[in-house]
Amino acid sequence: MSKHAEIHAKRIAVFAAVRRVEIMMELTKDDEFLNELFLGTLDAVSAQRTSNREDGPSRPPASVI
Repeated sequence: MSKHAEIHAKRIAVFAAVRRVEIMMELTKDDEFLNELFLGTLDAVSAQRTSNREDGPSRPPASVI
């Protein structure tokens, strides 16, 4: 392989490595956002279920049905 081809191959390898890191960083940001969204949804559902329990069951327990 010529010197020029070696330099070109190294540049491509470096570019690919940098791009992989950029993609992983983007995925991490997306994952953080989705995790926060998911946890927020879980908190909201949990709070709703807790408030329903405090008001009393809306229907009889399954063992009664």
